[in-house]
Amino acid sequence: MTGPNKQLDAAFFQLIHDLVMASPRESNEDRRRRPRQTFRSRQRIAPRLGDALPGEDEFFAVQCHDLTRAGFSFFLPTSPSFSSLVAAFGTGPETLYVAAEVQRVADVLVAPSGDILYPSNFLCGKPGDLQLEPLTLVGCKFTSRIEPEWIEPTQ
Repeated sequence: MTGPNKQLDAAFFQLIHDLVMASPRESNEDRRRRPRQTFRSRQRIAPRLGDALPGEDEFFAVQCHDLTRAGFSFFLPTSPSFSSLVAAFGTGPETLYVAAEVQRVADVLVAPSGDILYPSNFLCGKPGDLQLEPLTLVGCKFTSRIEPEWIEPTQ
């Protein structure tokens, strides 16, 4: 069966695949099961409280860091007060909305290049000389694609 939901699911996974494949590969090792790709892009998120979907006016822009087929990460100024969210990828009628759960939160120092240093690993040097910005890195796992009711269905 190929209804609009199946087509949107396929479009979402194609978007994620295209973004992952188009990004330059990084050689850093980590604990993730799926390969991560740099995704330095501004996207929108909104906290999700309970089963209710956030309204369009509740979304705000975040700087994303990386992306996999299973999830993504982004920066916030402080630790999030929410554990569930909706992410909006893209703009206009092609925007895809995905529910996600926060899996990891870490205080980091971000260099102007976008490179991340974990404060516990920063043992020497003068942080001020490097112009490091203290931020919180939030890693999320995608849970489902959603269609907020305030979006008009496409024909």
